Order: sequence, then structure tokens, then C-alpha cells
Amino acid sequence: MNQPVVNTRSEREILTQKYDKSRVNLLLVIVLTLLNIVFISLNNYTMMLFSATVPYLSVAFGKLMESQVMLIAGYAIAAICLALYFICWILSKKNYGWFVAATVLFGIDTVCMALFYISAGDFSGITDAIIHVLILGYLIIGITTGAKLKKLPEESSMQTSEA
Repeated sequence: MNQPVVNTRSEREILTQKYDKSRVNLLLVIVLTLLNIVFISLNNYTMMLFSATVPYLSVAFGKLMESQVMLIAGYAIAAICLALYFICWILSKKNYGWFVAATVLFGIDTVCMALFYISAGDFSGITDAIIHVLILGYLIIGITTGAKLKKLPEESSMQTSEA
């Protein structure tokens, strides 16, 4: 006979794993965004999609303007965006509220991306838009699981059982 599979993981362990996956996805966005900036800096116009658009576009526009001041401004905007995401990632380890901040930032990035594609009359960015929605979903999962974890009672480190 088949024995039923018993899940021995606690609710806290399951939620912690989901929360950690959300944090990994946020870090992946940061890394791929940085990679996109390196690519465009080297005149490689390949763009990884699981990334933020505003930092990439700011550097792209800076390069397009062929002005040193605009290029420096583009890099500064990209650096500020990446720094904000990185701060959110670091501080989300202890407080899920930083996922709220990251979600707001990425929501703004998503709106900017949509406005860029619409204003350019370029609808080839539908895949990018879908992936942005997916990333927002991961960030929202981070918020909801973080809130659930905070509401859970602390697990005692030592369970005693008396016979």
C-alpha cells in the first residue's frame, strides 16, 4: 500500500522559503540590470528581460545624446536606481516593509517602461511587460509572506514533551 506523504515542514519554514525566493528574485533583477548596463556601455544592445528598465534607458539615452553631461546623468540615474533596489534587498532580510518599497520602485519602472514603448509606437516590448508583471508578482509574494511571517508566533527553539 502507498503511504500518504506527510509534510513535516512547519508553516514558518514554508513561508520563509517563499520569502527567501522573493528576495532571490529581487537580487536577480539587480544583477541582470547591472549586466544590461555593462552591455550597453560596451555597445552591446542585448537586454536581459528580468531586469529594471529605467536604469537601462537612462544610460541608453545618455549614449544617444552624445553629450558627456547626459551620459554622466544617465549613469547617475542608473546608479541611484540600482542602489535603491540593493538597499531594499539588504534591508528586506529583517523587515518585509522593504519589499513594499521595492514593489513601488518596480511599479514606477513598469509604468515608465510602458510609457516608453507606447510613446515610441513600439509594441515589441510585450514580453518585457509580461516579465515586469511576473517580477511584480514575486515582489508582492514577498510582501504577503513577510506579513504572514510577522503575524506567526515565534517558534520555541526547544520543544519539551512530557510522558
